[in-house]
This record gives sequence, structure tokens and C-alpha cells, in this order.
Amino acid sequence: KSVVGRIMKMSKMNQEMSEDELKKLVETSQVKNAQSGITGLLISLNNTFIQYLEGEKENVKTLYGTIKNDSRHKNIEIQFEGVLESRMFSKWNMSLETATQSNIERLPQAYSSQYKKMLESVDGSGSNFGLRLIIYFYELKYKLYQAQ
Repeated sequence: KSVVGRIMKMSKMNQEMSEDELKKLVETSQVKNAQSGITGLLISLNNTFIQYLEGEKENVKTLYGTIKNDSRHKNIEIQFEGVLESRMFSKWNMSLETATQSNIERLPQAYSSQYKKMLESVDGSGSNFGLRLIIYFYELKYKLYQAQ
């Protein structure tokens, strides 16, 4: 069984991006990510990017290096990095979600045991906000997408 590298980072947008600019960024990312076998999710929240990337470990590291040098990002912080046995977003080369106050209010405090383990492996307490948002969108959209 192959191991999947994953990384989640948060960063501030250097300047506010319109919905069209965000869409263009994601469309470009989708093409590049498909070529290097990377999947994931990009969440836009109040001029902040929360990004989850997964794929072959070296490819994920390379992409992270590219993002670090991208002038559209500043204050980049890795929330976690590690490995998984399987991908969460195997069908999404990069999906864009805009988080709203109502999404945030719907974030469950408790998760099923598989997510709880993932959350606790990140910060020990299971309170990682960015990862909770990633899981929320995964549950909300991706599982529905897979079922189609």
C-alpha cells in the first residue's frame, strides 16, 4: 500500500481577491495538480487561505515550495504535515470553497472516531479550526459527490 503525503497550511491573501480571481487561481491549480497527482481543497475565509494538499510526498513538498514563493500568499503557516494510507479528496485536483459565518457555526464540536484521531494527531486537543473546516466540506460536498 502506498503512503500519501499531506500538508495543510493557512496563509493570508496579499490582497483581496475577487471570486473570479479565485476561480482562475483554482482552474490553473487543477491543471498543474492533475499533472503531478495532487488532490485537495482550498478554502477562502476572510482573506485567508486554508489549503489541504495530498499526493506523493515529494510532489506535495514541491508544490508547497511553489506556494511559499507565490506573491499572492503571506504569513504562511503549516498547520500540519504527515502521511495517510489513503486520500480524502481523490477526485478533486483542487476544489474551492468559500467559508461563511454559517458554515463556521455548523462546524461540529465532535467527530466520528476516524476524524477525531486525525484531529488529535494534529494538535492533541482535536480543536484545529482549519482541519475542522476541511472535514466539514469533505462531509458536506465530497461524500455527496462520491455517491453520484
